[in-house]
Amino acid sequence: MNKNYLTLFFAALLPLGTYAQQFGDDSDFAFGGDEIEGRHWTMSLGAKAGVTMSNMDDYDLVDLGAGFGTGYTAGAVLDARFGRRNEAGSYGKTSWWGLQLEVLYSARNIKTDYDDLKLNYLEVPVLFQFYPTSNFYIEAGATFAKLLSSKPKEMQAENIIIPTGELSGGDFLPTVGLGLKLKKGFTADVRYNIGTSELAGDFPCKTSMIAVSVGWMFDVVK
Repeated sequence: MNKNYLTLFFAALLPLGTYAQQFGDDSDFAFGGDEIEGRHWTMSLGAKAGVTMSNMDDYDLVDLGAGFGTGYTAGAVLDARFGRRNEAGSYGKTSWWGLQLEVLYSARNIKTDYDDLKLNYLEVPVLFQFYPTSNFYIEAGATFAKLLSSKPKEMQAENIIIPTGELSGGDFLPTVGLGLKLKKGFTADVRYNIGTSELAGDFPCKTSMIAVSVGWMFDVVK
């Protein structure tokens, strides 16, 4: 499963190169009514890290008192921006649209009245971005997640023993968020992920997560 997600990540990059066009360099960039020369497509590569706050649905057989717990996330980011902002044209880093792909390790922690449930995931977010300004964006897409491990080995809640160490499987999480990208490379974002798959057949709970991250991007195609 992990190899499938990595294959998806890199395969999604191939069509981007087909549409790359060169119209000059940064020195040709200008605002105003005149035609703007310069590249209308850019690509950046970088890294990010942040804090996660995770929760899950109620468990039917017993009230676990589940609540938000704090974890962390970190990984690699590939970002592309494309399209012209107006009829005159625009420099790639100021265009309307973006596509961002990531490979992340995510350590989630869910509080309960008994033991904290710790879930470790490999995540591959695929997000389309809209820029109402050249730096601020709104994003939406999906996160494909593979559960790598879970703790504790079991959770005892009243007279029920739940084998939480045996949880496994994948999840598809619709994802929305807001973010900021500066020309120098700094990035920041906040996202909400909604899980659609149960953790296991005998543990029919779906997770959700809020993530707040910062990162730094380096130009690959200017």
